[in-house]
Amino acid sequence: RWGDPYRRSGRRPRPWKEPSGTVVHGVLEEFDAERQVILWNTVPTHPHLPEQPLSNRRPSRPEVAAGLTYVQRLIDIVRPRLVVGVGRIAAETLGSRAVYVRHPAQSGATAFRAGMRALL
Repeated sequence: RWGDPYRRSGRRPRPWKEPSGTVVHGVLEEFDAERQVILWNTVPTHPHLPEQPLSNRRPSRPEVAAGLTYVQRLIDIVRPRLVVGVGRIAAETLGSRAVYVRHPAQSGATAFRAGMRALL
């Protein structure tokens, strides 16, 4: 999607689509909102299992706390009309500043789409 100079996270000769990202961008494209929305992870790094960079794991409390510093600063700078916490970790971390929407992973795509459609 972004091309060079960004490095891929894997060694596959061809990139592949990440399922949750595909769902998120699909909803944004449906409402022509791709250029009106800023996507930012509560934890801006990729928490993964040791020696398995393409795996996923729940972020630790210190990782979430460190990431919140960046999220708060971004919100202060951008002053968005709406902040959506996608998933429990994001929503709990952001507290009353965010509207909760189910994360699309782990069979949550339908609920995510419904939640985002209600907001957009």
